Amino acid sequence: MGRLRFEYRSGGGVKLWKRLSFFVAFPAVGLCMLNCYLMHQKESHERPPFVPYEHLRIRNKVSR
Repeated sequence: MGRLRFEYRSGGGVKLWKRLSFFVAFPAVGLCMLNCYLMHQKESHERPPFVPYEHLRIRNKVSR
């Protein structure tokens, strides 16, 4: 009773999940990435010009 015994019974579950991963999950992730990329390309715009406001870059601490 000191050791735990695990028996491996393969009822096809490993093959099923492996196939689901390769043929469903990975393509779904790829399609989501493609969708995000295309949406970003469609809505992208240039950054506004930088305005050096003095009150934004105040440094009071002495750096060593």
